[in-house]
Amino acid sequence: MKKKTDDIAAEIKNTGDIETYMRENSGEFSSVMFQRTLKQLCGKSGLSQETIAERSMLSHGFVNNLLNNAKKSRRDTVIKLAFGLGLNVDDTNRLLKLAGHGELYPRIERDAIILFCLNKGVSLIDTNILLQKRLQVLLTSVS
Repeated sequence: MKKKTDDIAAEIKNTGDIETYMRENSGEFSSVMFQRTLKQLCGKSGLSQETIAERSMLSHGFVNNLLNNAKKSRRDTVIKLAFGLGLNVDDTNRLLKLAGHGELYPRIERDAIILFCLNKGVSLIDTNILLQKRLQVLLTSVS
């Protein structure tokens, strides 16, 4: 499907029946798009689910569940997946938006550290070390 966001907004504005609209456009909502995009990025990475899970500090079952069920993920979980997949900042922010979260913002100290680490290809473990040095919440704290 993949309609443009502006087109979706115009359709919502012009619809007379939200229930029909929601039913006809169920594949356009961010939770479904998050799952599709995550699957694409996993395939593009060439990494196994086990490797992605290990590098993300998540269980394999949890990663498998994210890939096979369109459900909400916490912001830190999405960021951890980005590290596990070796994503760049643009792809990380795209995943965050699709999961219903705000992008990484350089004026927030914790986000600035995460942005630095993503840009430099720093591992999740080393990112957590930097976060800890700056007395920030670690990315391993909550899944």
